[in-house]
Amino acid sequence: MENIFEYLKAHFEFVLIGFGLLEIIGSILRWSWILEPSGKMKNSFICSAIMDKWGENGLRAINIFFGIILIICGVLFLILGNRG
Repeated sequence: MENIFEYLKAHFEFVLIGFGLLEIIGSILRWSWILEPSGKMKNSFICSAIMDKWGENGLRAINIFFGIILIICGVLFLILGNRG
């Protein structure tokens, strides 16, 4: 198990890309655990404000946008990390 964590620490770019893909797929397929967080985030001001202003489709669009940002960051770290 430690080998997995060591690998993920060394190659965090893949984790960013994976979470970005998960965010995008979850938003497109309307997974409830992506769009309706429980626990501390359940009554989050940001999620509530987005839902009030733009509704569920707005929240989905913003989640997709942040997923794309995560993927871009992961790819940039991957490219820049291989240079040096």
